Amino acid sequence: LASLTTDPDYQCKGIGRMMMQWGIEQADRNELSIYLEGTPAGKHLYDKLGFETVEEL
Repeated sequence: LASLTTDPDYQCKGIGRMMMQWGIEQADRNELSIYLEGTPAGKHLYDKLGFETVEEL
């Protein structure tokens, strides 16, 4: 998956979290590694999902 966005009308309603969780489950099921290049606006969500900051640009 190269990109994932949530329409502004649907932000803060759990939709992004559901999509991210689905992707994480698929990667786990297929024994694939995951990395994330995110935005500061999404950092709270990424942290809640278990991602860790490795580098900030």
